[in-house]
Amino acid sequence: MAKSLHVISVFESVPGQTAEALVLARRLGRELSASPGALQVRLLQGLHRPDHLEIISTWESQDAYERARNSPGLAAVHEEIDELLASPADHRLHHAIPD
Repeated sequence: MAKSLHVISVFESVPGQTAEALVLARRLGRELSASPGALQVRLLQGLHRPDHLEIISTWESQDAYERARNSPGLAAVHEEIDELLASPADHRLHHAIPD
């Protein structure tokens, strides 16, 4: 049985570009949510660092995430948001640790 996957994607927008980056991050979150195998997607913005955005998503499996990540729709949004970032997006993949 495939393990569920948790992904923390970190985005740091260029100062002054946060509003535009947030629009694209919301679009990215909607695209992820609509992807087969997506269980939950949350968008977070830093309380004291508003240029810091994170998308936390949970997937049925790593395969489901990889299929979504490589879809043309998501690739296009990533390309747009990358232009507004201070550094490349960081995608951290995790499995839950059983009790």
